[in-house]
Amino acid sequence: MIYSVFFIVTITCITGLLHYKKFSGNTMYKFFILFLYLTFLTEFLGSITSFYYNKTGKVLYYQGPIYNSFLIIAYSFFFWFYYKHYKKRKNKITVVVLWLVFYLYLLIYILFFDYRFMHFNTNSIAVGSTFLLITIILFLIEIVNNENVIFNITNNLIFWITLGLLLFYVGIIPIMIARKFLNFNELYSQILILLNVLMYGSFIIGFIKSDPKLKY
Repeated sequence: MIYSVFFIVTITCITGLLHYKKFSGNTMYKFFILFLYLTFLTEFLGSITSFYYNKTGKVLYYQGPIYNSFLIIAYSFFFWFYYKHYKKRKNKITVVVLWLVFYLYLLIYILFFDYRFMHFNTNSIAVGSTFLLITIILFLIEIVNNENVIFNITNNLIFWITLGLLLFYVGIIPIMIARKFLNFNELYSQILILLNVLMYGSFIIGFIKSDPKLKY
């Protein structure tokens, strides 16, 4: 599975690089492209650890901390990303509260359950994903209620970023919860690959289709 995700991320990064100049005037989108390259680096290291495990049967020490650290960065980035795009003050306050609660949950988990940050914690992902999904839905509500934006929204990169994230997190939350009670590892891997294809495919369409002159 990890090799498939790495391939998808690589294609997305190449597409983002090819269209980087198009978004050079938008700092937020430039940061998004840079974030994708951090994702690429993480998946690259993950591919190495997976290859090593397949060859030796041993798990490299740094695999857990790398993925856990990346997840914190990823959630933090998108909380910040949408905070900067919100127009309504109450939505900005809401995302800050969600962000702080997420950090508090992580702090408690690290201090009392996994101080070395070694284990892949599905509960942290479920909490972060749920909070991010709320953040995305609030943004979509803003878009729907903004008549100046709604007609051109499909030509705006943030629409495709939001669509990709929405498809991914709507899918990932229930299957991660179900996986705690049911054993369906092979199906889980296939669903996860599909969700990644939908998310990164949406990003790619956004890079190609979007008009950088349009701003939300």
